[in-house]
Amino acid sequence: MQDCTAGNLEETIKTVSCYPRLVSDAAAYVMGHNDRERRRLILQASVLNPFTQQLFYRAGISSGMNVLDLGCGVGDVSILAARLVGPYGSVTSVDFDNAALETLKARAAAEGIQNIKCVQANVEDWKPAAKVDAVVGRHILIHTKDPLAVLRNCGHMLYPRGLAVFHEYDFSVVHRGWPSTPLRDRVMEVFDRFFAHATRSNIGVPALEPVD
Repeated sequence: MQDCTAGNLEETIKTVSCYPRLVSDAAAYVMGHNDRERRRLILQASVLNPFTQQLFYRAGISSGMNVLDLGCGVGDVSILAARLVGPYGSVTSVDFDNAALETLKARAAAEGIQNIKCVQANVEDWKPAAKVDAVVGRHILIHTKDPLAVLRNCGHMLYPRGLAVFHEYDFSVVHRGWPSTPLRDRVMEVFDRFFAHATRSNIGVPALEPVD
């Protein structure tokens, strides 16, 4: 990873802007594929999981459902979904990083979770053998070249009235602190501009358009 401090923001953005934005290419995932990144994902999940769980609960993911987790990484979202659907439901976890999938398998086994199936595949090409009740993901659309196409593909994977539930970034709605917090505001500017070049900083409606 590049040093993203405010002092060398322009150099960082210039370097990252040459990266391809395509999650199906393992080399294009700007956060990398190594043990350090997998540990970062687990740490990040300790903060995000309560929000993701509430999102899934409000969306209607519940006992007995069959769920597909796209870009599952080390499996925090898969494990969360597996607990919600219970022993009569299932979770299929798809990612191209085999080491991350092995981490997920080990974590699920340690917690006695037996309703997760791991698949190593390109999430933009792979299709399930049968339709599912829900397709979920966290911070996956921001790394795709065409997030709208991914969402459309979800429609083909789902039963009628099925759920597509994604937890994504949208830095366009980050509010400034009060009293004034110049350092925080500058850091958020760095994040926004970095993600805008490396992936997507806003996965709202304007971002649901393909990029060249």
